[in-house]
This record gives sequence, structure tokens and C-alpha cells, in this order.
Amino acid sequence: MQGKTCLITVDYFSNWIEADLLTTSTSTEVIRKLKAHFARFGVPKVLISDCRLQYTSHEFSVFTNRWNVSHIRSDPGHPKANGKAEAAVKTIKNMMIKTIRTGDDQYEALLELRNTPKQDCGYSPAQLCLNRIPRSLLPLTKPLEHESYTEGLEAKARHRYTIQKHYDKRARDLPGLNVDQNFTSRVQGTKIGGLAQSL
Repeated sequence: MQGKTCLITVDYFSNWIEADLLTTSTSTEVIRKLKAHFARFGVPKVLISDCRLQYTSHEFSVFTNRWNVSHIRSDPGHPKANGKAEAAVKTIKNMMIKTIRTGDDQYEALLELRNTPKQDCGYSPAQLCLNRIPRSLLPLTKPLEHESYTEGLEAKARHRYTIQKHYDKRARDLPGLNVDQNFTSRVQGTKIGGLAQSL
């Protein structure tokens, strides 16, 4: 944004987003920012990234091994493979564009973003990540309610179940191939074709 590079990190469970300005786009700088997150929130079991040089370097591999983090790199042929990160980047870009245009404080906007309940479960990223609603500058019409982490977890599980149920209603197995029938398939972004053969 405006010639600056940001590291956008998002928690898959809570949708908590971190946006860090990078002084350089090196593995060392990315690792420094991630270490700060790990020290604040704990070490994740899995880290998903794209395949940029910062994440494919030997230094980054040593870092993930040292911190016992399973590192998964999303397929460059499928940019939507890491949809959660793509959505977080879009959210932060839109927030930054708006705050630059209006002159609002970006940190206040980030605070409100984290305090905004999500449609899928009715809880904010802050409630799910911190188990509380941080006080903000917006006036409240009612006192802050303490919602438990367990209730948020249950709400997300119910939402996931509902989505899966709706998907399963329409999902059908593909019909089997006949011998000598032509087919086309995609493997890691590459389109391949062939002739079905009997095994």
C-alpha cells in the first residue's frame, strides 16, 4: 500500500488479523514479526503461507523447525487455495484505503475490525481470540457482555455443520468413467487429459 509492504497474518479459528509494516521483505524481517505474534498469542501448530522467497528460504525452514510449526505452502497455481489469507489481505487493503481517504486512525479501525462480530457465529475475533471484548472508542448503547470462548466455539461448529448439511444436499458423486472414454482433469493448476483404461 503506497509503496509499503505489509505482513498480513490471520488466525483461522477466530479471524483475528494482524497487519505488520515490514521495513524489508526478507525472511529475517518476517520471522521477527512472527516471533512477536507467537510470543503474544502462543505458537501455532500449522502456518500456511504462499510460496514467496521469504517463506521458502533455508532461514524460514530453520525457524519453523525450531518453533515446531508445521509449514504448509499454498499452491501458486491456485491463489484461492489460501482463501482465508486472501480475504484478510482484501479486508486490510480496504481498511487502509478508507482510513487514508478519510484521515481516520488505522489503529482505531483495526480495533473496531477485531471487535466486529462475524456473521457465521455472532462473535467478534476479539471475543474468540481473547475471550473478552476490548474497550474501544465507539459509544456503547448497552454494557459489554462477557461471552464465553466455549459459546463462540459452539456457534462456529453449528455454523460449519449447517454449511456442510446444505452442501451435502446438493453434492453428488461423479459418474464412473467407461473404458475408452476421454476425460480432462486438473492437477496442481495443470490441465491434463487422457483415455480411461480398465485396471
